[in-house]
Amino acid sequence: MSIATLSMSELLERAGLRLRGKRRADCVYCTGHSTATVSYTDEVAHCFRCQWKANTATIAKELGLVATDPESKRRRREEAREIAEYRKTIARFETWRDSLIGKYSTELRQLGRSAAIATEVLKKYPDCEPAWDALARYCHQEGELNRILDWLTCAKASPWLEEDSTILGLFQTWKKEIDEKR
Repeated sequence: MSIATLSMSELLERAGLRLRGKRRADCVYCTGHSTATVSYTDEVAHCFRCQWKANTATIAKELGLVATDPESKRRRREEAREIAEYRKTIARFETWRDSLIGKYSTELRQLGRSAAIATEVLKKYPDCEPAWDALARYCHQEGELNRILDWLTCAKASPWLEEDSTILGLFQTWKKEIDEKR
């Protein structure tokens, strides 16, 4: 049985502590008749009378739920290494996605500002060619920028996308892009 499958309350019960509500238990290490002296969260437990404290891993080891043979230790180290590698990959993906969202949001905002200014200019000077160019740039690029942003943010029922994007689809696109660069 894995430590991850047992909650702190289950571990405390297995260790002989009597649960007294959602986050309290009676301490088996104290002498006396005090009740509910142990407070616990999902990760740690602490007795405010005798100062006993433990986390889920410590309790699981004390109960013999964690194998200590070399093969089990090696397997746990390998799992921890794999998890760290997955987290690094996800962090790189999130950095890529966040940078693109920032880039395209800024571009859309700048185009929108230019279009708003151009609209005001055109009210006074209807023949102003640079204002018409700014307005045209906005009209031509708005849809594409919104499509990209909706794709990156996995917007649901976007009028700019033929089908909803998913975070998995984004990840696969990013992974393919990374693999092609290698």
